Amino acid sequence: MSQAVLERYLTQLKKPDDETPGDIQKVVQFIDSRLFDSELNVGAVRRWCGITNNNFSTRFRAAMGVGLREYIETRRICAAEYLLKETDLEVYWIAMAVGYSHCETFYRAFHRRRSLCTPQQFRERSRANAALCDSDRPGAAERRP
Repeated sequence: MSQAVLERYLTQLKKPDDETPGDIQKVVQFIDSRLFDSELNVGAVRRWCGITNNNFSTRFRAAMGVGLREYIETRRICAAEYLLKETDLEVYWIAMAVGYSHCETFYRAFHRRRSLCTPQQFRERSRANAALCDSDRPGAAERRP
């Protein structure tokens, strides 16, 4: 189930615009295609894409607004948020599904990227917000007891 949900998520990812340099577009496509591989990291991206120049990180940050490591982490955390909202998978399985081989690393990254909340707190808040939004829909007042 999570694989199908993640594939749906990948189709929704924002792509670099046409003004982004070609080598950076290539790296973004590579990262997005292997986002859930636990071996994906900055060193692997450099090796797999054949990046040897030292200013690539600076150019990537200038084009994308964040560094390579932060880009990968943010993409993974966004995928985890999607799974937290769309599935009932345990947090451990979500961490593994989005490319973290250690749950503790996932928790730290999630905590850092999402205003100091845990994945479970995020899930509870997003579901509570969805319930609030549902009650604001037209006709909801008639359905209330």
